[in-house]
Amino acid sequence: MSEVIRVNKDVKQRLIKISAELQLNKAKRVSLNETIAFLIDFYDKDKEPKKSP
Repeated sequence: MSEVIRVNKDVKQRLIKISAELQLNKAKRVSLNETIAFLIDFYDKDKEPKKSP
């Protein structure tokens, strides 16, 4: 199921830029949905508690 979210033009352009980089790295088409999911995963990884050695 899809939902509509609103972003301003600047945010949209930044998402497209990130999406283009992901497409280059993956060598396949990447949707804005996949780009947002990637950014959320990246954010979540940064929030995980650090394990001490």
